[in-house]
Amino acid sequence: MHLTGRSGARRSDLPDDVAAMTAEERLVSILHDQQIRAFPSFSIGVDDPVVCFSEATLEGIRYLVAPRGQAPRYEAYGIAFPKQTVFDQGGGPALYVRGDEWHLVQQLPAQFRGRATRYWPGADPDPGGAPLQPALASTSLWTDEREWRLVGAEGLSFTWDQIAYALMPDPASWERIAAALLAPLENHARMLATAFADQDPIVQEAEDDVRDCDAALAGIPVKTPTPQP
Repeated sequence: MHLTGRSGARRSDLPDDVAAMTAEERLVSILHDQQIRAFPSFSIGVDDPVVCFSEATLEGIRYLVAPRGQAPRYEAYGIAFPKQTVFDQGGGPALYVRGDEWHLVQQLPAQFRGRATRYWPGADPDPGGAPLQPALASTSLWTDEREWRLVGAEGLSFTWDQIAYALMPDPASWERIAAALLAPLENHARMLATAFADQDPIVQEAEDDVRDCDAALAGIPVKTPTPQP
């Protein structure tokens, strides 16, 4: 599962076009492009571009997007793939590294370094001692996310028939996303219909594109954090 909205701080080098999008708009963009772009993670001192996923079950995903006395960690927008789809493009489970061994991560090849995730409960300096390095001082405990990563600037390419399911906060959200994906095709078909005869092949092709897109969207299973009646 790749979730498209996250609460909390963002990296300052996140492109403006991505930072300005809502979680729903990001998902529309991903589905339109059939591509998940890769960006550096929050790992200290590691700037390799990655795409992040969770291998959590649907119940686990519901835990990640549920509010627990504060804003949920993630928004309930995302797309899930079979593990094999991510694995075939070079993805794999995150590699957890202790905070007191984190300095060794820079020695790893990029494919391993990008998947490295710090696992550390945090620490306090000795009385009167020097401040600790960030990898030692700060807490990093994210094993509940059951993270996978795909390393590389290419990101993840996919086709709609490879999607296991889409996660939405409610059915209406998926209706808006489907409408946003269909709108450019429908507008294009209407424009051609005003310029050419109804039976012209170019008009027929444009109308076929609308029907094909509508059918493909209807074939994507949609799930919500709260089971719908």
